[in-house]
Amino acid sequence: RPIDHGAQADADQDQVGDECDPCPLDAGSTTCTKFDATDPDKDGLPTTSDNCPKVPNEDQADTDADGKGNLCDDCPDYKNPGAAGCLATIEDVKTLEAFIGRTVALDNLEVTAVGGNGFFCQTPGDPPKDNSGVFAFTGAAPTVKIGDAITISSASITDFFGQVQLGDLALTVTGTPSLVTALQIDSKDIGALVDAGKDSPYEGMLVTVLDVTVTNSAPPGGAGDTDAVNEFEVTGGLRVDDAIWPKDTTFLDPKPVNADTFGAITGVLAWRNSHLKLLPRTSDDFVFGSAALKGFEPKTGAFQTVGESGVTFPEALKVVLNHAST
Repeated sequence: RPIDHGAQADADQDQVGDECDPCPLDAGSTTCTKFDATDPDKDGLPTTSDNCPKVPNEDQADTDADGKGNLCDDCPDYKNPGAAGCLATIEDVKTLEAFIGRTVALDNLEVTAVGGNGFFCQTPGDPPKDNSGVFAFTGAAPTVKIGDAITISSASITDFFGQVQLGDLALTVTGTPSLVTALQIDSKDIGALVDAGKDSPYEGMLVTVLDVTVTNSAPPGGAGDTDAVNEFEVTGGLRVDDAIWPKDTTFLDPKPVNADTFGAITGVLAWRNSHLKLLPRTSDDFVFGSAALKGFEPKTGAFQTVGESGVTFPEALKVVLNHAST
């Protein structure tokens, strides 16, 4: 058969082809057992009561008591009934290609950011470990909030345009612990971070970039995001985006311009639109640098008499900065 690349049918794999095997379902035998549709694996137990209906296991051993026999359970020591996945770590999910397409369970996670169609979660650690954060796609507004401790009993692993994601979630909120510690990244290390792109070990994690300057206040859009609204680049080419910014609040007013400085910007790193982006969550994630002079008001001029002090005339002179000053 061409579809089998010339291989001959040998159901019992006894090196005797089915066409000339007197018992094609009984290896090395000329005495054929009668096929029982209620017991296809021939272990003496009907499918309806067999915890491994496709694998012979007369002893029905089930160490974790999840209804799946040890011989057909991918994780016989971890209870994962039905379609629930085996216990894994975010690091496994993010670094091992074998996990793409699989269903897993994850525990000891904390929610670090929430967007309109999903949330980011991370394994807590101080200092944070590489590959300890991931995006969970929910398709609608998530019910979790920043700081929630969660356990995920089941999640499918997908690769969405280069970003490893969790989907089809079944989760439980287990508490509200202290927040995950943000990984601090110095400005001199940002370029290498951006060059790593989707393969960065910090993708999906909560980070703080330190002492950065706006280098491009209106960068071109990326794949699927031609306008790049509310997006700007800072030192090292890192993009800052409003993808998870609250929809009912304005994203940085006034909008940053070239040469503006920030002492720190916190957010989650995410691979989106073919760029590695920093996604701040609220205005509290920004620490502005030194304020700069934006201009004077009134623009027509204000006057003061030499030798006198007090309010200028005909209007009071206002000195306008580009942002609030500490």
